[in-house]
Amino acid sequence: MPTVFRGASWKITMYFRDHPPPHVHIVTSSRHEAQLRLSDLSVFAGHVPPSVLAQTRAWAAANHDLLREKWSALHPD
Repeated sequence: MPTVFRGASWKITMYFRDHPPPHVHIVTSSRHEAQLRLSDLSVFAGHVPPSVLAQTRAWAAANHDLLREKWSALHPD
């Protein structure tokens, strides 16, 4: 599971050949996890604290193209 970005108390990761829709995994240092859909940055599984969600959404929005490229690289057709 490659780490795409590491914040102070959380990280954004992707799995190789993971299930659709394109998404990232948010993992906190306190072991909370959520899956964030790339299309609209909505959580579709799991739960993380609201402050972490706000930080990860802001980072994902600013780095949307990078995340799409990483998803494509890890999920070849």
